[in-house]
Amino acid sequence: MKAELDKRLVEDFPILYRMRNGSITDTCMSWGFECDDGWYELIYELSEKLEEIARSQPKPAHFPLWKKPFWYILDKIAVFLRKHKMQNVLPPPVFSLFWGFAHDMFMPEADMRLCADQVKEKFGTLRFYTNMTNDEIDEIIVKAEQKSATICEACGKPGTIDTFLWKKALCKKHRAEWNNARKLNYISEV
Repeated sequence: MKAELDKRLVEDFPILYRMRNGSITDTCMSWGFECDDGWYELIYELSEKLEEIARSQPKPAHFPLWKKPFWYILDKIAVFLRKHKMQNVLPPPVFSLFWGFAHDMFMPEADMRLCADQVKEKFGTLRFYTNMTNDEIDEIIVKAEQKSATICEACGKPGTIDTFLWKKALCKKHRAEWNNARKLNYISEV
């Protein structure tokens, strides 16, 4: 998806896409929206519904700034102990009690509201993965995924899924372009 469309989605739905620029070890959203521009309107409509659900969920508790340096120091100590295989300097029950207390006292509360984990195309349809689910969320996502099979991924006009070595939802114009490009690549590879 184009950078400006990606940016607009992230700005318009800050709770749902809060992990968009997160670490690759934490979320697949760090790769961005892995589909073409034709599904932008569909993803936007889906995002409106999901953002509304996310806004209705409770926010994490306020994290006082005075706790941040303590959590940073404790995290560095834990990394040091693991790196030098010194976790067992203290007997395990004592270490567990200490670490449990430190965690409860200084760790910021995680934001458990609805969040997108990955948005991509797979087998010609939209795939939208989230950090949580329920019947309402599932229904909204499944409808959007089913609708994506009838929308050209390239331009947003009506399309169908057809296969020529690869499944893709495309209109007639983009189907012809796609098939020609795939045939040329297939011939050059052989």
